[in-house]
Amino acid sequence: MRSVRKTAYLILSLIMIVTMMPFTSFADDGEGTVDNSGDTGYEEFTFSDGIAAEDIEDIEGADFDQLMEDFFSDDDSSLSGTRVNPTAPLSVKGDRLKGNDLKFYNNYKTIIKRVSAGKTTSAVKRVKVSRILGKRKFTARQLGVKRIGYKRNGKWYITSAAQKKINALVSAGSWKKVIQGLLCDLSSQSYWVDWYSDKDFINYKCPFHYTTNTITFDRSDWIEFCLPVMPEFAKAKNSAYNYVYKVDSRKIKGAAAAKKNARAVVRTFDNAIPTTFAESSAEEIDYARMWYYCRVIADINTYDTYAASLSESERYWCGPWSMIYVFDDDPNTNAVCAGYARAFKYLCELSDFESKWIDCQLASGSAGGNDSSHMWNIVRMNDGLNYVVDPTWIDDDTNNTADPAWFMRGDPYSTANSFTIENNHRVYDAWTKAVFAPAERILSPKSSYEFLLNGDRPVKLKKTAITRRSGKKRSIRLKWKKMSTPLGALYIDGYQIQYGTSKSFRKSKTKTIKVKGYNRTTKTIKKLKRRRNYYVRIRTYAKVGNKTYYSKWSKRKKVRTK
Repeated sequence: MRSVRKTAYLILSLIMIVTMMPFTSFADDGEGTVDNSGDTGYEEFTFSDGIAAEDIEDIEGADFDQLMEDFFSDDDSSLSGTRVNPTAPLSVKGDRLKGNDLKFYNNYKTIIKRVSAGKTTSAVKRVKVSRILGKRKFTARQLGVKRIGYKRNGKWYITSAAQKKINALVSAGSWKKVIQGLLCDLSSQSYWVDWYSDKDFINYKCPFHYTTNTITFDRSDWIEFCLPVMPEFAKAKNSAYNYVYKVDSRKIKGAAAAKKNARAVVRTFDNAIPTTFAESSAEEIDYARMWYYCRVIADINTYDTYAASLSESERYWCGPWSMIYVFDDDPNTNAVCAGYARAFKYLCELSDFESKWIDCQLASGSAGGNDSSHMWNIVRMNDGLNYVVDPTWIDDDTNNTADPAWFMRGDPYSTANSFTIENNHRVYDAWTKAVFAPAERILSPKSSYEFLLNGDRPVKLKKTAITRRSGKKRSIRLKWKKMSTPLGALYIDGYQIQYGTSKSFRKSKTKTIKVKGYNRTTKTIKKLKRRRNYYVRIRTYAKVGNKTYYSKWSKRKKVRTK
């Protein structure tokens, strides 16, 4: 295999052609009242759980710059000439959510997508409580309490234990997970959301009746999902400069124009592939594409040193972290590191990479072993390993050059907490560690990316295990463990099951079936013989190009049909 130095020299020589390509010219609990009438208690809880900056649990020490995700919407049909892959396997955090967290995530997701697509100016969505709970009536047993209400001196009261359970019914299990999932998955559409606002993110009106053992929510109840709008995109604001929940459609259209500028960058590279990269491997094209994006960002943006010197609150009001400033074709508006990193990620989101393994994410923390906050990108490459790309430090404004020392770099001593590159020690902040699993933060043990000469990558899939099996009439029901790694959706295409009457899985007595989709965890196998012992095992599989790779088989399990 080529050495790191030879590889870097070769690809940088190749990319010199790319740097000569023209950069795109942008053209285009609350107290309730008790009703004593009747034999039930009645209370109306109209309470607000506004999630302000200090209440967002704590997004574990995250500061505002690290919460904002000022990307643009991809909901645009004018993509002619751009190789946009709508199913690109970028990491999705929302699919890790469950219960109310997932329901809250989906409701906020609807608001974000509709606003960023220009379909509405309202950042509020009201739904019936039953849409979240699934039903209106609950028993004490279902709530997990001994009793819900009790009567004393002719008046009804609700127990404190039941009150907590009721509040939990209509609340998210973890606001941190909901908000972080939205920031990660909808970064290109939520650029207008003021995640740091002290305005309410959710409001409730939940009147209900209760007895000793039951509670029933009224049909007049509702839950209101709200997203405060940044002042730059708000339609109106009052004298206290508070935000409202309405966007200015003209400003959304203005952001859409900058979005098209970003897509023009992608289109420029795509148009050069048939000629400039006619003799290049798919791996080299992907590598060169990302280097080109770094060069473009450096060319059209100048690091905003003035904004970086401001306090956090001042920096917020002028919004220099925003990726809008990178692509707005305005030399007077520039960005700090967060803008650089988000711009690079957005370009990667728009790209149809040759390799399905490539995934670009944001990371933040201290740079240089001190408290200075910084943001950069982590890219998983074709070899399945993570590398640092720091568009900010690649941009050398002093010499008007691009520094490859911060492009596709690894660290043999990297941990899930920190790494060191070019004698610069970086420590991930709490927000990054809360969002990304250790496997997503540990860098490649190679100091720089090395190309795979055969164009293929070593594929080693994590195996799964059968967690439950049951015999039915002429059938068996199987349940297995979904990949616990957050990279599972990216690496695994599905599962392969072998079953038969042979302990050793002899071919003549064994059948093999595939279950497509990494999220699938159950399968009923029918048309089997009655009252017969069957042996089953399972493994994961992934397709890369024309090849299919498999994990090791799980342990054999026995199940008897009825």
